[in-house]
Amino acid sequence: MPGILLRIPYIQNKVSEVATTQLSGHLGVPVKIGNVDIEWFNRLVLEGLYLEDQDGKVMFEANHVAAGFEIMPLLEGKFVFTTVRLFGFSFNLRKHTPESPLNLQFVIDAFASKDSIKKEKNIDLRFNSIMIRRGNFSYNVDSEKETPGKFNAKHIDIKNLSAKISLKAFNKDSVNAHIKKMSFDEASGFSLNKLSLNIVANKDSAIINNFEIKLPETDLKIDRAHIHTGEAVSASDLLDHSPVELNIAPSQICLKDLSAFVPAFRNFSETIELSAEASGYINNIGLKRLTLKYSDKMLFVGKMEMKGITHPEDAYIFGQVNKMYITTEGISGLANNFNERPVKLPDAIVKLGTINFTG
Repeated sequence: MPGILLRIPYIQNKVSEVATTQLSGHLGVPVKIGNVDIEWFNRLVLEGLYLEDQDGKVMFEANHVAAGFEIMPLLEGKFVFTTVRLFGFSFNLRKHTPESPLNLQFVIDAFASKDSIKKEKNIDLRFNSIMIRRGNFSYNVDSEKETPGKFNAKHIDIKNLSAKISLKAFNKDSVNAHIKKMSFDEASGFSLNKLSLNIVANKDSAIINNFEIKLPETDLKIDRAHIHTGEAVSASDLLDHSPVELNIAPSQICLKDLSAFVPAFRNFSETIELSAEASGYINNIGLKRLTLKYSDKMLFVGKMEMKGITHPEDAYIFGQVNKMYITTEGISGLANNFNERPVKLPDAIVKLGTINFTG
């Protein structure tokens, strides 16, 4: 019966008005819900959502939000959503200073449980399909300086966010998710054309299969990655004491695609072929069967150990070269890819021809 009533425009308007009034009063900020509807008795649709933060700035707005759900699992305390759709939205998070609370905090506090007795939560979420289109997301710390043209974690501005995700399990003990496709553009100039992966994780480990990331000129593929997290109790433990194994399939890397993070890569427009097997720890990783190929101008085959990479002042790199060669053209290409202006090599280097090295 409620589903039938919500098909009537007059009832839809009244529900929207009541929900808007109640939420605005509870949160103490303007809230708007343009339309509420139930489709096929098991899909809730909200249109024209709008929410301000306590400074009067838009925190969230969306043209269309919908959630389809299965009724029977609710009787067992499980939330199984057939589809979740989020179209044409803008989500803006903000802090005045790094120490200030997030502008979202007042919403979290308003809906937080007032019960002082902690109860065991038995929530098992499952989303068969999450669809995101035409999304914008921003995060800003007002007191921090902006860095135009360079990625800044204190000023994130993502546009054109689209994604299709399947979340088969999400609870306190495990995650089983499939990101079929995700893409976005960031104000620094970084563009993600495609991200896809399968991840299965629990308290002890995480396994990622079929990882692929595509940037404008980059296509990186990792067939399988496994990280053991059972002994990690902090971020430093994750870096230093969580064993990692991964296999980088033959991939093409264009360093220019990463210039938002490393400005020195801005002119490196040519691609490098990469493949390797890696094992160890994030902060102490070993690369076996490492192959780097720069067209027919350079080849490196060997292995490498990198220690302390999260602390550059203490970092240590050891390489064993099984085979390596670089041509004069390769040296010239590398030099020019790291410079804005053309570089002319000295005659002595030009006359070297092809250089071979093992050791």
